[in-house]
Amino acid sequence: IWPEEEPPGHDYLEPAYQKAFEQEIINVVDAIHGKADIPERKGRAYGVYETDVSSYVLGYLVGRELEPHEVEQTDINHSGYRFAGRYISTTEKATPTESWLAQSCDYLLSYEEATYGWQHPVSIVNWPTLDYLVHESERDENGEKIREYNDRTTVNINHLLVGKDNQAGLFGSYHIYPNYPDFMNNEPSFNDYEDEQGRLRYGGYLKAFMEGHQNYPAVVAEFGIATGMGNAHYSPDGYHHGGLTEEEQARAIIRMFEAMQREGYSGGIIFEWMDEWAKKTWTTEPYMVPYDRQILWHNAIDPEQNYGILAYEAVKPSRSGATSVGKALVRQMDVRSDASFLHIDITLDRPLDLGREQLLIGIDTLYRDRGEIRYTPELDHTAPSGMEYVVVLDSFEASRLLALKEANYTTYRFSTSPILKSNGLFEPMLKLINKERKLLDGTVIRPRYEDASILRFGNLEGNTNHWKMEGNTLSVRIPWTRINVSDVSSAQVLDDERTYYSDPLRDHIATTTTDGLVVSVVVVDTVGQTVIDAPKAATLVLPGWNQPVYQQRMKASYNLLKAYFAKERADD
Repeated sequence: IWPEEEPPGHDYLEPAYQKAFEQEIINVVDAIHGKADIPERKGRAYGVYETDVSSYVLGYLVGRELEPHEVEQTDINHSGYRFAGRYISTTEKATPTESWLAQSCDYLLSYEEATYGWQHPVSIVNWPTLDYLVHESERDENGEKIREYNDRTTVNINHLLVGKDNQAGLFGSYHIYPNYPDFMNNEPSFNDYEDEQGRLRYGGYLKAFMEGHQNYPAVVAEFGIATGMGNAHYSPDGYHHGGLTEEEQARAIIRMFEAMQREGYSGGIIFEWMDEWAKKTWTTEPYMVPYDRQILWHNAIDPEQNYGILAYEAVKPSRSGATSVGKALVRQMDVRSDASFLHIDITLDRPLDLGREQLLIGIDTLYRDRGEIRYTPELDHTAPSGMEYVVVLDSFEASRLLALKEANYTTYRFSTSPILKSNGLFEPMLKLINKERKLLDGTVIRPRYEDASILRFGNLEGNTNHWKMEGNTLSVRIPWTRINVSDVSSAQVLDDERTYYSDPLRDHIATTTTDGLVVSVVVVDTVGQTVIDAPKAATLVLPGWNQPVYQQRMKASYNLLKAYFAKERADD
């Protein structure tokens, strides 16, 4: 049961905020018992709920991943507040935020028993950011233990008490992922944890946390691994925040679940059943503009949109959006757009020889009279208009998407050059995803960057790989955020010449409506740097939509997880 984000004054106990949360508790309990009629509202569930599913409900999860500054402000505003309820109370050590959670759980139990004669177990929701452990690795790049975001304050279920009228019980539910916060992988003591596959820092955290969780059962209410093309946080154990294959997703989930079993947790809930296009993370949110339309397209590089076991995928159009026909090596180029990718399909007269040849694709996203007209400094050939990006296909391992300096979003540049340039200089895109830290013993943990330019070769089912080559046919797909398309559904492209030094706030970057994407292709002899073929460019006009076309697909992880849990059940 989710309390709204950003409470007034960062205060959970603000009267109007608490009243609204209590109404949400009523809505959920009524819906569970098939007695709810919730008016339409933006961003929340609504409708008529007539089916009683209360006998299938294991428990209620109350709360969300609370923000440290909100916890601190609530505790300051209501110093000394404790709660004594019929079902849930707090100890003298409880903070006002913990008392607010106890009060909310007590309200739920009171309402459900009075209205329906039922009690279900209740739980407060928490996450490692607010755990009761002290993480010595949470230090800045100078080794200072300043009030780091992930070790500032706590919410501790041990400060809650169960009343004598509470027959259903209380448990803790925790969102625990293997890649964030940094201390999950930087805390030296977690390095010692091993399972049959070797070191598992995630298991080290689970063990340390459970050692202090003695009063109530603990459930990992969220854990999972995101597939897709983007990585928002690096994990030294390989369980990054995004960018894993579907098979890797299943294997990681199984390994984490088995660690929970070993450490005495009461269970785990996989996040999540299906992909959610409405989600965002810090590496993508500033670049989805306008933000309120981000539900109309799929960001293939956003991990939060790709956690599902059931994929929700765009449907590549069968008809080409723009075509260029050639008579030499390149026979045809078809360009298409869907809710996830820019698709470029090239038919050749013969297979490309990557040992001696490279294929360059130029992409001009805005302003034909601005940008770069040379593909490389060495190549004496120019594009028909100013490019912002060049795709370089020259090997199966290291093909890449390069950006014009002025269009490289990973260095906070969101436009194009002010004039046409002719020097052929494009640069790689490297996104900072883990900042530098220094441990107490002086060990420096270096910053980590995502290689946002790399183009992975392989099968194009799912959204792991960027290109494939089969015989005379070559297919490339580019996720929209990589080329500064901020909303493909309304043809918006980032166009902001202001100076930025970090990721901007939501909806802060200016955009323009593009009149089309000019796509050109050149095949080059890499030995002599001569042009083998360069057919006419094609201009793709982005069609726009208010209802995306999509399809469902069970990821490869589904059958692997299905087989594992079927065996678990049989063994029990």
